[in-house]
Order: sequence, then structure tokens, then C-alpha cells
Amino acid sequence: MVSRCVCHRVEFSEIKRLAQEGLSIAEISERTKCCTGCGLCRAYVYVVLTTGATSIPVLSRGASAEYDARLGAMLAGGGAPGGPGAAGGSSGGGDGSKA
Repeated sequence: MVSRCVCHRVEFSEIKRLAQEGLSIAEISERTKCCTGCGLCRAYVYVVLTTGATSIPVLSRGASAEYDARLGAMLAGGGAPGGPGAAGGSSGGGDGSKA
């Protein structure tokens, strides 16, 4: 299970909390530096923001690429997270497949 940004040691529960406080993904990234290192957490951060999951099974390459692109679009637009995760979702999630 993946539960944090490895580069900056930011727990996904912190990302979820900041989103619930109303911060945009751009603001969350600026504050925590999450999504600014190697980039592997970007797809997982998208899952956190859209589902509320804070512990996510390893994503398949296809899912990772798709979610990374969606997060990129959110960042480009200064996007508010939206989705059920912003309001409080669960601690499960992801697509359950292995890379």
C-alpha cells in the first residue's frame, strides 16, 4: 500500500486534510512540496483528492499515467480537488492492480 509522498515524506492523510480545508492542489503542492520531486506520487495524490483514500494499492502503469495526466490538468488550472475525497471519503481505494 502507498500512503505518502516518498520524496518529501508527506502522508496522504495530510494531503486529504488540506484539501478538506479548501486548499487547491496547487496550494497543497506549494505548501507540502508534494508532487514536486520525482513525480511518482502524482497519480496517488489524484486518488486521494478524488476518493479520500489515504492508503492506496500500487497502481497499474495505465492507471498511474491516466491519474497523473488528470492531476496535471488540475495543477494547470489551479484546480480545486472536488470529488468525494474533498468532503471526507474512506481510507481504501485505488484500482487494486499491480504495476
